[in-house]
Amino acid sequence: SSRFRRCFGPTRMREAHLGIGRWLADSGSGSAAEIVHHFELADSLDDAYGWAKAAAEAARDSGALVEALDFYEVALEASEGGSDPDLIAEAGRLSLLLCQRDKGIRLLKRAEDIGEGGNLTWRIERLDALSEDGRLSHSIAAEQVQALAHEAAESGDWVGSIHGMETAIRILERAGDWERITSLLEIVGHSIGKGGPRAEIRRGMVLGLGMVYGTPGRASTAAREAYGLALRAFPDSELTARAAHRLFVVLLSEGTVNSDLGRKCVSFLEERARLTGDLRLQYSTLANRAVWHLDTGDIEVAETILREAEKVVVDSQASNERQNLATNRGDVLLRKGEPAAALQFFQEAESLIAGGTRGFLRDLVTGGVSPRSMGS
Repeated sequence: SSRFRRCFGPTRMREAHLGIGRWLADSGSGSAAEIVHHFELADSLDDAYGWAKAAAEAARDSGALVEALDFYEVALEASEGGSDPDLIAEAGRLSLLLCQRDKGIRLLKRAEDIGEGGNLTWRIERLDALSEDGRLSHSIAAEQVQALAHEAAESGDWVGSIHGMETAIRILERAGDWERITSLLEIVGHSIGKGGPRAEIRRGMVLGLGMVYGTPGRASTAAREAYGLALRAFPDSELTARAAHRLFVVLLSEGTVNSDLGRKCVSFLEERARLTGDLRLQYSTLANRAVWHLDTGDIEVAETILREAEKVVVDSQASNERQNLATNRGDVLLRKGEPAAALQFFQEAESLIAGGTRGFLRDLVTGGVSPRSMGS
C-alpha cells in the first residue's frame, strides 16, 4: 500500500521484496509469477532467472511439461534480453512435446539464430517439425537430418547420431520411402557397441522399428534388450518410458502382450504415461492399449480407452495422432456393426491427411482400415 511504501524507503522496499521472494521460493508457497514479481521489484533478476530455471528443470525431469514450459518462459523473461539459446531451445522442445508445433518451430529457430547454429539436437527437432508441418519436403528434411546424424557420429556423439537416424526414419515414413528406411536401419545396426548405455538403448529402440520393415527377429530382440537395459540403468527416466513403449508396439505386432514380459511392460508404461507431460507418449500408450483390447475382442473397453485418448490430443496440432484416433474409432464401429457411423470417422481421418501424414497412414485411411498402433 502507499502507507507501507511511505514507511519504507526504496532500499528497504527492495530488501523486503527480495526476502518475500526468497521465502516464497524456498517454502513453495507462491506461484512462479508471484515469486518473479517480487524478485523484479527487488531489482534481483539473477534470483528470478536462477529460481525459474531450476524450477523448470525440476518440473521437466518429473514429467510436468506444461509447468516446465511456464517456468522456462519466466526464466527467459527474467534473463537479459531473453537471449539464452539453451533456454529458448528447451522451451521449443517442450512445446513440440506438448503438440504446440508452431511455437516449437519458432523457438527452435530463434535458438539457432542466437546460438549461431545451435546444437545438433535443436536442428534435428526443428527439421522434423517442419517436415511434419509440410513446410519442408520430406526428402530434403531427411537428407539434412541424416547429415546431422553423420556429423554427430564423427564427433563421437552416438546418442545424438542415433536420435538423428530415428528422426530421419520418422520423416521418411511420412514419404512412404521404405527402401531408404531399410537402408538407415542397416546403418544403425552396424553401429552396435558404439557409445554408452543411453546410445545402446536408443539403438535398440530404433532397431525395434524393423518389426514392420522386414527384420522382425532382430527387432524383437533389440527392443527387449533396450527395455531391459533401460530398466537397469535408468529406471525412472523418460528414456525408459520410451523404450517400454517401443517394446509394447513390438509385442503387439507379435501378439505376445499377454506374456509375463508384456504385462509387466504395459503396467510400467501406463504408470509412466500418467506422470509424463509428453502428450504424444500419453496418446500412443492409450491408442496401443485400445488396439490390444480390440485384438482380444474387448470392443467396449477399447472404445472407452479411445475416448480417454481423445482428451489428450483434442484441439492440438498433433495431426498424426488425431488421424490415428479417428481411424481407430472407425475400426471400433465397424466391429460393432455400425458402418455408417464408422464412415464418418474414416472421412474425418481422411480430412486430416496432409503433407506431414505418414505414408502408411494415408494408405490405410483411404482404404478404410485402422492403422492399428502408433509406433513412435
